[in-house]
Amino acid sequence: MQEDSITYELTEVSTGGKLGRCNLHIQQLGPDTVTELSTLHLSVVDQTQDLHSTLVLDHPRGYSRQLHKCIVTHSQGQAVFYGNIKVNRYAQQTDAGQLTRSLLLEPCATVNVKLNLLIVADDV
Repeated sequence: MQEDSITYELTEVSTGGKLGRCNLHIQQLGPDTVTELSTLHLSVVDQTQDLHSTLVLDHPRGYSRQLHKCIVTHSQGQAVFYGNIKVNRYAQQTDAGQLTRSLLLEPCATVNVKLNLLIVADDV
């Protein structure tokens, strides 16, 4: 949870293991809050890399950016990204964005991406 005028930056690199999963839940609890998330998932051989993130903006002038990159190098490898951003009613004048980039190096490699952006505020 982030209080007002706080900047939070996260950089995650995920490799190795048969199954890797990361769950992020971040809630902006004050105005003028900045959240920047950058992740890289590398899936080699028959590995699965999984990221589920939830970002909730509750106050005015919040800012968030999420960049997710994944590389799958094996035909049985896979990556999963589920990104959820919710801009609540009082989070006026916020700026939220998500971007995902994937590189598949084998024909049967798999990346599953689901991005959600729910905006309840009027002035975003």
